[in-house]
Amino acid sequence: MSNKLEQVSTKLNKLDHIEKRLNELERNAVNVNTELKEMKVKVNGVEECVTHISKQYDDQTREVKEMKKSVSNIRNENEVILNELEIVRNKFEDLNERHLDLQTRSMRDNLIFSGIPETQDENTEEVLKEFISSEMNITEAPQFHRVHRIGKRLTDKHRPTVAKFVLHKEREKIRKAAPSTLEGKAFGVNEQFPKEINERRKVLYPHYKKAKKNLERRL
Repeated sequence: MSNKLEQVSTKLNKLDHIEKRLNELERNAVNVNTELKEMKVKVNGVEECVTHISKQYDDQTREVKEMKKSVSNIRNENEVILNELEIVRNKFEDLNERHLDLQTRSMRDNLIFSGIPETQDENTEEVLKEFISSEMNITEAPQFHRVHRIGKRLTDKHRPTVAKFVLHKEREKIRKAAPSTLEGKAFGVNEQFPKEINERRKVLYPHYKKAKKNLERRL
């Protein structure tokens, strides 16, 4: 009888232990379930973030594609504009060259005289004729369309004189005589060109002078 009671007591102890374990497992299960719910909430939050990020990425990708398309359109428009500008620039340069050519032709019969003393209320044409006769030893007075001073009047300087000849041969006669007849004198006689042509001559002349010296050395 005593043995049976001990066996029953032992079984009861085991049952108590099992019950404790079951209670622990139940508590653990509740904790695990709570943690699973929390994890599910977090996973749902992560999924929502991923969905939001994915949507933003899709939107940005679409915007980038639209921007690339816009940039491509702008480039095409710019190329068209640049081509049109190039055509306009070429036409402008052509017109400018024609204008320079007309200016040069209109100045073909002109000479610029520098260093001739200037007086108040002078007859510039008569002053020039006297200069050509006395300083250049050309007694036959040339015919002029017009003669005038150029530039702003200054008290300490004599303005250059521009003369447009009636006959080109008379202009050439005086131009060719100038280097010898005016050598050593404070006067000058030069052809008249548009400002743009003079600037080009200033740029090209040093190269021409250098090339001329090199050619002379070879000879």
